[in-house]
Amino acid sequence: MQVPTSMPESPRLRSLAGLLPAAELTNAGASDAASRLRILATVTLVAFAIIGLIAVLASFAEPRAQPAVIQGMSALALKMVLASGAMLWALRRAWPPAVLDALTAAYAIATALCMAMTEQELTPVVGVPRWGVSGIGIWIVLVPLVYPFGPRAAALVATGCASSVLVAYGLSRMNGLPALPLAQLIEWLLPLYFCAGLATAAAFSIHRYRAALDDARQQVRELGRYHLERRLGAGGMGEVWLARHRLLPRAAAIKFIRQPKKSGNQDRARLTRQFEAEAAAISRLSAVNTVTLYDFGVSDQGEWYYVMELLDGIDLQQAVERHGPLSDWRVARILAQACRSLSEAHQQGLVHRDLKPGNVMLCRLGDEIDVVKVLDFGLVQVLTSAVETDDSVQLAPGMRGLSQAVGTPGYMAPEVLLGNRAPDHRADLYALGCLAWWLLTGRLVFDDAPDLEEECVRHCSTPPPLERLATHCDPDFVELIGQLLAKAPEERPVTADALRRRLLRLACWFRQDDAVIAAWWRDLR
Repeated sequence: MQVPTSMPESPRLRSLAGLLPAAELTNAGASDAASRLRILATVTLVAFAIIGLIAVLASFAEPRAQPAVIQGMSALALKMVLASGAMLWALRRAWPPAVLDALTAAYAIATALCMAMTEQELTPVVGVPRWGVSGIGIWIVLVPLVYPFGPRAAALVATGCASSVLVAYGLSRMNGLPALPLAQLIEWLLPLYFCAGLATAAAFSIHRYRAALDDARQQVRELGRYHLERRLGAGGMGEVWLARHRLLPRAAAIKFIRQPKKSGNQDRARLTRQFEAEAAAISRLSAVNTVTLYDFGVSDQGEWYYVMELLDGIDLQQAVERHGPLSDWRVARILAQACRSLSEAHQQGLVHRDLKPGNVMLCRLGDEIDVVKVLDFGLVQVLTSAVETDDSVQLAPGMRGLSQAVGTPGYMAPEVLLGNRAPDHRADLYALGCLAWWLLTGRLVFDDAPDLEEECVRHCSTPPPLERLATHCDPDFVELIGQLLAKAPEERPVTADALRRRLLRLACWFRQDDAVIAAWWRDLR
């Protein structure tokens, strides 16, 4: 029995029940590759910034130093800093894996060329013998080890970096520099091509190891009634797998959650009971705008897991980042659907606790589009308490540390940050106001705060700058958002259902344009 072919793959962004960001799940290794490239560019930028600073200081400390050497090293440092800075700037957006590979290859070869040109320019001055591994050789080995190129790509990049020496030599001859003896040119090239071969061999070994490990895991992992097809991604708390039911022709998303390493048996048993109680409560939710939870439990390896429907869509974080803010009538439509999910959950005593753009998806559901799905309902409390983090932030006196509060800064209600009362359904309504702000502006409510602590303080004490919405938003909608963002819970709408009814009466609600939504989905990347 096969998983329907239309489900696992799609040219559009796909998030598996919100368990990981959509881009990470569409391209399972793209996030890790981007992180590795970011580390490489950052280390290179810092290293050459230090080299440039040393060169400048040396020119003052040692007046007899050769000016050509100082100028050459300073120019190289500037080029490397600019190239690395440009790469870090480019990494601010998510790139498909093929584009990311091309960017990395261009960056690696361009920086190798910069180093080769500097070495060529300094040769007549310093007269250093070529034998030995230069900085280019170190760079050739370093790049494929840090960035996860496949064997062929690693060979091409390493060879390109080594061949940059020939390009630099040709450019230097065009600029009038004297020709090098053939023996010296060979002495310059041989160590670099040796390093290229070493880098290719290392990349091949690493690739084989990763492939064998992935194959082994895909072949041996079984979970009750589900067969795990392949791993789709990994996050800070666990892994997400595409699975198929052994008897039903249904694809699903399964997330495995790592239990805390340092907790004792009693703590683990308590957290497991809490996880199962939360999951059992969520499984009873039936609103069409709440993601469906099929199953949950503890695997033979001691990992928590839950099985959820496989969704075709994009979360609101990605939607706004990639396509810009939404119109007021569409935001009202999204919020009204989210209210259906919240209303049912609140009636059963469940509070989401982490309502944010990344936990709300716009989906295709059969022939319908722009269907809202609220994800990870109620699970955030047990997951946050179970997973160790280093994100503890000491806030101003009278406020709780973020390690004690459950939620995401920027979407947390004042009473949650202050810790002066247990959060109830009205904390979710405050987060819904922050969500509306993000959808309308592409910014957080207090995005101009200088740091996280000040942002949290403003959520507790500063009125939201509603004038930023007034120029492009229905005035009644602006007033409603202001009420959602009220500091006192009793000043917010009474229930999610009451909020939905008010949304249906807004003037902007009647400006809804299905043709605009259909065009947006056709253009969805």
